[in-house]
Amino acid sequence: MTGPAADAAQPPGLHTVDWRDLTAFRIVAEELSFARAGRRLSLSGPAVSRRVRRLEQRCRVELLHRTTRYRSLTLPGHRLLEAVHRIDDHWWQLLRVTTAPVRSRNPQPALASIPTDLRLTTYTYAFGRLLRALSARWPATTVRTVPFDYDGSVRDLLADRVRFVIGYELPHAPIPELDHVEHQTLLREPVWVAMGADHRLASTPDDALDLAGLRDEAWITHPEPRLRELLEQTCRDAGFTPRVRHVTADISAMRSLTASGAAITLAAPTVPPRGEIVVRPFVGMPVRRLYLAWNGAHVGPRTAGAFHDFFCDFYRREVEESAPDYWRYIRRRRAAFPTVSGEPGTPDSPSVRSRDEHIWRAGVTDTALFGAVAQTLSFARAAALTGVSGPTLSRRVARLERQLDTRLLQRSTHGMALTSSGHDVLAVSERIRGEWARAWATIATG
Repeated sequence: MTGPAADAAQPPGLHTVDWRDLTAFRIVAEELSFARAGRRLSLSGPAVSRRVRRLEQRCRVELLHRTTRYRSLTLPGHRLLEAVHRIDDHWWQLLRVTTAPVRSRNPQPALASIPTDLRLTTYTYAFGRLLRALSARWPATTVRTVPFDYDGSVRDLLADRVRFVIGYELPHAPIPELDHVEHQTLLREPVWVAMGADHRLASTPDDALDLAGLRDEAWITHPEPRLRELLEQTCRDAGFTPRVRHVTADISAMRSLTASGAAITLAAPTVPPRGEIVVRPFVGMPVRRLYLAWNGAHVGPRTAGAFHDFFCDFYRREVEESAPDYWRYIRRRRAAFPTVSGEPGTPDSPSVRSRDEHIWRAGVTDTALFGAVAQTLSFARAAALTGVSGPTLSRRVARLERQLDTRLLQRSTHGMALTSSGHDVLAVSERIRGEWARAWATIATG
């Protein structure tokens, strides 16, 4: 569905924008890869790229920075993604309350399936607490750990040196694809900026900083080339080259330099504040994929599923207790953090592939069209407002009722009226329309 170009002050109705293009953009923004986004949507990478290009032409702005090896969001792209996440969240909250609840996970999954001698590689997040939680969860299991190496840890699975890898993948450096090695996304974690608590921007009320305001700062980076490239590319996207003054792999040294105000650095949002350091989101922040990997020849799906659920529950508890700013950020964007915010499924699981396909079937645009019908209580008058024929509107509302498994309109010879569920859906439709209008205004103003 495409419509005529609209003036910036008068956004087009959401139903005139192909939600499949917005879905493709959202998944590209999550994956920072057309190929991986295509796999989630059962499309080729070029087909996904064409959808994003069409959306850019519709919005008349560039949404992605494109280079040979790197994808990142422009400022309008970041603003649009935030709006799509909020609209997404409205839709899925509606779906959850109107349809049968998703079967909950077993609170004690696969106790017997974890081996008694577990060899594990993990990146450094809350390492000691993770081991204590593992021991509490599976007390009969002895855990032996191996330091995380970006490429080598995945290869260790083939040699059976480790059974699980909990690692991270940066947007410009995909992990190797190896026979028998399976991996599943745990979550997609944004990269924030860490600064001293006395920094001039540490307590600003804005939800996301403009990284360009930090162009004159000294920066710290890790000696790992991929991490340095991430810092340099992120700053280039913001219009400047970072002044790297310190290179260290020592976390204590990084913390000391940051707390003293000597420099700032990119950091995980899970860094506990502890008074002397704050971490803040910024416009155009990159996202890294936290993943669980295993050798399918040695580890079965039941064992992998148990470990996946364990880590996601552990991550949620740690963030809720130790990183309150990040937890509030997650709770405002629940649809973007399905495994740790209470939303069911994980981005690589069948439930979330169904989720993507569900939105692909235009549930959001059906809700937007229902709003016009609900306000006018007439298919003919709603047709005049939307430019969609009355019979098509009737079919779209009927489809929405089937999706939500509830009656939205009472039809009789005297006219039509909203059911109680219809009033709820109308309220959601208004929130979605407001999000879209606000997004269009911010994109149009640059």
